[in-house]
Amino acid sequence: MNSFYSPILETFLPTLRSNQLLHTLALPTFISLMSFVLYSICTFFQDFTRSRFFRSVTLKSQDPNYDVVVSYITRRCTLRTTNHVAETYKRKNKTWKDRVKEWSTGIEEEPPRFVFKPSSSKGGAVSFLSYKGSRVVMSRKLGETVCVGWDRKPVAMEELTLTVWGRDSRVLTSLLSDALEDGREEAKATINIWVLSDGWGSLWEKALTKKPRAMGSVILAGDTSRKLIDDARAFQAGASWYFDRGIPYRRGYCLYGPPGTGKTSFVQALAGELGKDICMLNLSDKELTDTRLASALREAPGNALVMIEDIDSVFVERKRCVGNGDKGGVTFSGLLNALDGVASQEGRITVMTTNHLERLDPALVRPGRVDLKVELSNATKGQAGELFERFFPGDSEGRENFEGRIKDGQVSMAAVQCHLLRYRDSAHSAVSKAGEMTGGGDKGVGKAGAEGMGIEEHLGRVGLEMYGHAFREYGFLTKGDLGELTFKEVCGWIFELSSKVDGEGRRRMEGLINKEEGLMREYELADEESVRRLLGGRLGGGEGGVKEIVDAVKGKVSVWRLRRWIDEEGAPALGAEGLVGRVRARAEAWDPSGCGGGAFLTAYEFLKRSGIRGLSDCAYELEDHGITLARDLLGMDKGGMEDKGVPKKHSDILERVVKGEGRPHEVLRWKVVGREEGRREWERVFGGGARGGEVGRMLEGRVSLGEIREFVERSGVGSMEEGEAVEKVRAGLLGVGRSPRVVAVAKEKEPDGWLETWLKGGEMLEYVEKFKEQDVREPGDLKGVGLTNVGRIFGVEKYAHVVRLGRMIERLEVEEREGEEEKKQ
Repeated sequence: MNSFYSPILETFLPTLRSNQLLHTLALPTFISLMSFVLYSICTFFQDFTRSRFFRSVTLKSQDPNYDVVVSYITRRCTLRTTNHVAETYKRKNKTWKDRVKEWSTGIEEEPPRFVFKPSSSKGGAVSFLSYKGSRVVMSRKLGETVCVGWDRKPVAMEELTLTVWGRDSRVLTSLLSDALEDGREEAKATINIWVLSDGWGSLWEKALTKKPRAMGSVILAGDTSRKLIDDARAFQAGASWYFDRGIPYRRGYCLYGPPGTGKTSFVQALAGELGKDICMLNLSDKELTDTRLASALREAPGNALVMIEDIDSVFVERKRCVGNGDKGGVTFSGLLNALDGVASQEGRITVMTTNHLERLDPALVRPGRVDLKVELSNATKGQAGELFERFFPGDSEGRENFEGRIKDGQVSMAAVQCHLLRYRDSAHSAVSKAGEMTGGGDKGVGKAGAEGMGIEEHLGRVGLEMYGHAFREYGFLTKGDLGELTFKEVCGWIFELSSKVDGEGRRRMEGLINKEEGLMREYELADEESVRRLLGGRLGGGEGGVKEIVDAVKGKVSVWRLRRWIDEEGAPALGAEGLVGRVRARAEAWDPSGCGGGAFLTAYEFLKRSGIRGLSDCAYELEDHGITLARDLLGMDKGGMEDKGVPKKHSDILERVVKGEGRPHEVLRWKVVGREEGRREWERVFGGGARGGEVGRMLEGRVSLGEIREFVERSGVGSMEEGEAVEKVRAGLLGVGRSPRVVAVAKEKEPDGWLETWLKGGEMLEYVEKFKEQDVREPGDLKGVGLTNVGRIFGVEKYAHVVRLGRMIERLEVEEREGEEEKKQ
């Protein structure tokens, strides 16, 4: 070895001593070499020590959960460091539209605040933190800066290293798992609403972020909420079950019912319950083509359900009903293919909402596209009471009273909520003014409640409830359905109005349809002020009676109806106490939501109401000609009526009345009496009889003035005792049904010749015309007609009749021979 190095040293050392440059570089080179060796040794021991005595994990900023981990450490762990970075807090999931809005208006949704995070440096800023009793060393190291995004924004890359003492890495894995779980829980605190993007790039853009609606805030009838949630959760958990059986892994729901029943609200609550976002799909967009729709549904965010609102407003009979004739937009077949075509997204939940399920094409809601149809109806008593309990916790008595003022299916939950919001400071006011939800009461009535009022109740406000059946027949079920309906259209349905036989009802109907100011004031529900105004001085200043009536009618009975009751029951003989009792009793019995009934006026009933004796009997002949309803007579003149069985002496008056041109005294015959008219007619007959009020109540709405006068004239009740007369009216006017049809039996014509006499004697007169057709006039004409020829010659088909006629002919021949023999003798 020495012999190997000796020549080198002998050559190098003299050169080193003589060369000043090499002499200068020797010492730095030696120091650098020694430093490198020392560094390598230290690094080796450091790595050796870390691998033996420490555990660490490194996370890079490119990882999508990098910020989640840093945020968790900042919020949940105890940090000990001398260096922090102060950052202005930014709400997560804020969209670019939110930022533009804040910039343009200068108004921020939340006041600015700082969040302090551990600092980072190129060399790796070191911090210490405590996690579940363990000491963790955190190092944040800055890397290179790169440009990212379409705007080429420079972003500094980072590395986060977490280190713990010991050979057990479970502390680090637990920390990262807790950070992810915390981030997941934080994400559940909000849901993202996605809409189709109108720009390039992604098909969907985040419209807004909001807190999910609590399921308990959406009150549905019965266990509807639970069933829907259980079904959706079972679908989410059953992916493998679907795939194993080769069933498309998709689920469709259709929520239908009137407006304001909570369809959209329930979808938001369902999304929050399932931890999903919502993709709002607007099919009415003319820029949305079949191809783009299919792509949008395929590329919808994975953790989102797709919601299609008011789908009935897009297609009618498979044709688009939006866009005013615009040819763009989605086709019906394109929608069907996008929902469950070959390229449809798996694992998707689709929710459709509609106000009119019956308008949807069966292909759209068939099983596979819609797996569950759920009706959300107007509020029940229980739903309204539960919502009341949320506004006024613990007020069980108030809830019971509130439920008592709500009719099942009368108003929407939106109307109930709007009402309770209005009176959220007073449970008493919320209960006492519950009638406002149906459109009456004080000014400022909630529109949602008024529009949802049943048609019979709406008409009943002004005494027209008997015509509710006609509105229902033509599809008008609520006040809100009336829209632009005209009085002329209504008259086309209701004969009594078009013919003016109900002149008073015609005037009220016209005023109601046209919203005449005077009538609409009486349409409102009665309050204390209106009760006092209508009573005037009839109670003699008795405040107790006024209060009784106010309590009975407030929020329930319209001003028009109360005025009519007071007029009908305000007879002087009753006195103040009697008036109060009668009005209170009628108010307690009044059910505004159940005051409908009735049917279209029949031809028989119309003729009967005339009070013209015997006229109703011709209704049978009218019915034989297909005229069963009174409105079938519209457009007929008296000649046409006579052809169909109306007696000529009555056709003139019927023609005038049907055309609405009847003279006042003629039309008056058809007027159906109210309580007051019935009482006055009775008092006219008996000169102020004591039982007029009883008879008026008995006849109210059941018979016409013409029927009463005809019965009085025919029965002679005016000459009877009043008690006997009342029973006579009850039995003879109200207790008699339609008389049976009288069938005129034609008098049998006496035989006028030999042929008729001969056939009648054998009870074969029905064949007389057949024998005459063969020119049979005397016995000799039948000579030679045997039994076998009778049926063929005279067209007799019944075998028994052929035999009988054959024997009759044989008997004729025998009688003829016997006669000839007698002559010979």
